[in-house]
Amino acid sequence: MSVQTAFLRYFIGPLRSFNGRGTDIGHNPIQSIYQCMDSIVDIQRSSQCPMDCPYIDSVRALMSEVTLDHLGIDLSSVQQLRHMQCMTVAHTANFDIAIFMIPKGQRLPVHDHPNMSVISKVVEGALRVRSFSSVSSAKEDGRTVRLEEFCTKQSNDAAWLLSPTVGNFHEFTAESACVIFDVLLPPYEYPHRPCNYYEVMDYHRDEHSAASDDSLHDDSLRKPLFRLNMIPERTVAREMDLPYSVGYKGIRPITRNRLS
Repeated sequence: MSVQTAFLRYFIGPLRSFNGRGTDIGHNPIQSIYQCMDSIVDIQRSSQCPMDCPYIDSVRALMSEVTLDHLGIDLSSVQQLRHMQCMTVAHTANFDIAIFMIPKGQRLPVHDHPNMSVISKVVEGALRVRSFSSVSSAKEDGRTVRLEEFCTKQSNDAAWLLSPTVGNFHEFTAESACVIFDVLLPPYEYPHRPCNYYEVMDYHRDEHSAASDDSLHDDSLRKPLFRLNMIPERTVAREMDLPYSVGYKGIRPITRNRLS
């Protein structure tokens, strides 16, 4: 057990949960994660500098305890999915807790998280993740990004973190049927923090490049460069197969008001 998890259990207590069949499934990490996120005083600062927030470290540790039973999801139902789905576990003004389910072979295209941080954990399956970090600001001809990570994450891997500056653009491809548990801070909010989708293009350096020669040759930027072109909203709505929302049947966290 990590120090962060032990700390939370000491103060929150040995909360227990039951699935829809009335079976005791033990310690309730969903409640602990909610309590931890709800304890963050300065959500703006924490979302910009997540590595400086001890509560986010605790959430990352606790997410390793989340199971399909906690989420009210049967493995057989995940394996039979034909379309991507999403569920809302909890929604507040400061953070969201959500689930994404992706059938084998399907892809959630490259998208961003404007001025947000996101903690993600694969609960089931093998997920190929490709993430990018911005090298230049957005221009009419797109945005220059560097490849931050390209790997396969599985349920035995630790939760990972993206921030406004590192890995903020990412793409998911399900190598097997996948369930992903996400904590977003702050949540998406249109029009201030919309979710934008992008087409990934090869990077061609020219006189119009927004990245300086020095930055392109800096040791920290030795990873491949790409160009991201934003996909118009009308195209996203009309042509892209994106997750649709379904009802959440797992453990719902008790809010602070109900605990008092």
